[in-house]
Order: sequence, then structure tokens, then C-alpha cells
Amino acid sequence: MQSVAEDVLTGGAEDKVEDNTAGGRAEDDVEGGAEGATEDDVEGTAEEEELKAIAVQQRLSNLLVLPPNQFCAECQEPDPCWASVTLGVFVCLRCSGIHRSLGVHKSFVRSVTLDTWKEEQVDVMEQLGNASVNARLLSHYPPGDALPTPESSDEEMRAFIHAKYIEGSFTSEAERKLMETSLASTEPKSQVMREFLTAVVVGTKRVTDSPSDKGYTVYDIDVQTNLDAFATSAFSIERRYSDFEKLFKHLKALSIPRLPPMPEKTFFARFDDSTIQERVDRFNEILDWCGKSSFVRSHREFLLFLQPRTP
Repeated sequence: MQSVAEDVLTGGAEDKVEDNTAGGRAEDDVEGGAEGATEDDVEGTAEEEELKAIAVQQRLSNLLVLPPNQFCAECQEPDPCWASVTLGVFVCLRCSGIHRSLGVHKSFVRSVTLDTWKEEQVDVMEQLGNASVNARLLSHYPPGDALPTPESSDEEMRAFIHAKYIEGSFTSEAERKLMETSLASTEPKSQVMREFLTAVVVGTKRVTDSPSDKGYTVYDIDVQTNLDAFATSAFSIERRYSDFEKLFKHLKALSIPRLPPMPEKTFFARFDDSTIQERVDRFNEILDWCGKSSFVRSHREFLLFLQPRTP
């Protein structure tokens, strides 16, 4: 029988010309200057993109030297060279194949060395990583049971990864509820039981911690939904710009088309009425886009963004 690893491997400026006349010199200057500027722009852009790609790859390499990331998040095989951007873990070749079998909507797999990474994807890996994810998803792993090892069979690894990410067998009840909502979103829904979620920014207020503090803006959001991930069908939450910014990074890493842009960050005019209104409009576009996508609507980071927070 062909192993998972085998399945993956087989699947798998010109100088200006001087002129004795002023008119000729001016014409040469204009033409040469325009052409030179165009070439310089192209070369400069290419160089910037190359430097940007190198910086992204360096960030990824820095993550791999962290002790928890030096071993596969599933079987502890050393030197993992694959990663699940969706789940935020580094895995070995064999386990990357099992992750792919979960479906790209559950685990979007990239090669650390062969694929080109986006900044937003590395952001997710920096925020999560093997230690953080395993601490959450293995928090209720049976104390007397040994975790998988590189010697574990393909069948054992398939069962472990499915139980860990699909069934939520080793995590808390609250985390499992989020996972169940995500899984249910991929199954057919009848018209009667069709799921929905709407979230709208309905107001703002300025909060200051002291008289000398300029403070920050809080955005009031009303939520209505029938998703099981939430305790009630209608509730209100408060979020700051930084909360939306963090959510946006996760959404952008998913590479789903037509994601509305974030409003630009500004410090000097952030309390102006026009700035606040622009942010409200942009945030509502993002929330509406999320609510209309069955995949994003049940994505863990979006669900966590909307969960009411205890004081």
C-alpha cells in the first residue's frame, strides 16, 4: 500500500546625447529622461519585490528555529518543511498529506521551501505556531496515552489528525463547539435550517483612560445569528481598530477573492468625524462580506472575533 508520503511526492538610463542646439538638447533630455524613469521604475519595483520576498522567507525561517516548531506538530518528526496556514502548524511531509486530505477549506498546506508565501500567511504562523495550537487542541488529551511518534503508522496518524482537528476529541468543550460550527458549514443545509449571521457597526464612542490620554474609538456591533457557536441569537459587542486589524490579517491569509480593504491607519485625524465614518463604512463592508461567505462565517478567527468577552 502506498504511504501518505509517496502520495504527496507523486501528487505533488540611457545617457543623454548632447546637441549643439537648445531645442535638440531639451528634446533628448525629455525622451531620455522619460525612458530612463520607466526602466528605473521597473527595476526598482522588481528589486523591492525581491527584497520583500526575502524578508518574508527570513521571517518564516526564524519561526522554524523555535523549539516547538522544530518538530512536526502531529508526529514529532524533526525538521518539518510543510505548514498548514489555516491551522497555523508546521508539519512533516507525511502529515502534510493527511492535512491535505481534510480539504483545503480545513487545512491549506504550503511548502516552507518550495512555495511563495504572503506576508499575511506568515503573520498567521507567527500568531499561532505548534506550541499555541497544541496547547489548545491537546488540552484534554488523555494523560496516560502516548502521543504519536514518527514510528506511528499512516492509519494511526490519519485517525489522530482527524480526531484532533475535525472531531475536537482532545480539546475543551468551548473549542469543540467552534470546531463543530466550522465543520457543519461545509454540509448541505435545507432551506428551513439555512444558517445566517449578520454583524453591523451601529455606533461608536471615544474612550480615555485618563484626562491626559487621547484615548481610542470603540465600535459598537450588533450581531444576529443562528450559529451554534454562540450562546444567544442576538447580542452586542465592542471592538477597536486593532481588533479589526488582527481579523483582517487572518482573512487576507485565506486568499479568498473580493475581500474589502481595511481603512487606512491614521494617528493625527483618527477622531475626526470623516475618519470615523469611513472606518464604520469599511468595517461594515468587511463584516457583510464575512457574513455572506459560508466558509468565512464559520472560520475560527471570525467566530472568536464575534464572541462576547467577559469584563
